[in-house]
Amino acid sequence: MIALTQHMPTSDRALPFQRLDMPTLEEDIVYYQRRFAYCTEQAGRATCSSSRCAHEELARLYQEKLVTLGASWVPGMDAPVSSGLVQTSATISDLLP
Repeated sequence: MIALTQHMPTSDRALPFQRLDMPTLEEDIVYYQRRFAYCTEQAGRATCSSSRCAHEELARLYQEKLVTLGASWVPGMDAPVSSGLVQTSATISDLLP
């Protein structure tokens, strides 16, 4: 890499060190919408309460991230993600042995 940067114009020398793979805001929103939908679906399919709580907590965190990013409406975002089992993040650890 050093040999390549020595022969580059000064303005281009920083280019190899820049992160060009950073997701855009739209890509972030789509990613978190997918994760939110998946976790909500998994919480609905969970067969034990601890698994359901874990998926609901993840969905809640993804929901918060979407709100932070300023995402428009996402199916299921009208109501808080919870079946009544998850009240706070400490609830999950309380259920674990």
